[in-house]
Amino acid sequence: PLGRGRAEGEALAGSHIGYTVVHALAAKKQDAHVYAFEPVNYLYELSRKNIALQSTLQNTFQSSGGATLEKKALGERTGVAEIKIDGVRSSLAPDPKLQHMPSETVEVVSIDAYTQEKNIDHVDFIFLDVEGYEFTALKGCVSRVFPQAKLPEIIFEIAPSAMAAV
Repeated sequence: PLGRGRAEGEALAGSHIGYTVVHALAAKKQDAHVYAFEPVNYLYELSRKNIALQSTLQNTFQSSGGATLEKKALGERTGVAEIKIDGVRSSLAPDPKLQHMPSETVEVVSIDAYTQEKNIDHVDFIFLDVEGYEFTALKGCVSRVFPQAKLPEIIFEIAPSAMAAV
């Protein structure tokens, strides 16, 4: 889903156990940087290990630009929240199918707050796979990212069962 050479500057992506990051690194232009987010403890560690392994095999992680993996969730506002966990799927969305699943308290950051904190002036590409929380996460980039002269390309998954509850 991430075409070669798609990201020219900064890209924001969900981690998906490191899989998305590896593909984003392969698709980015050389000086671009990938910022990935995985808030759940064991999925963050799995992402970190997968990215390190893949980057060692392909020598991509330390190339110019590189990637940053953050142990945070993306949302409309910065704060903390309870995330429901079901195997390799986790969600902040009010999905009835996840209501009895284990949860974890996670740090949440808006894309606007993150880009301001990291002095990111322009985002070229956003990939969201946040299990039904996509529209809420996109609300978190209306003051800094959406007013850019050139809007970022955005790809996101829609989880119908979670969206029904929104």
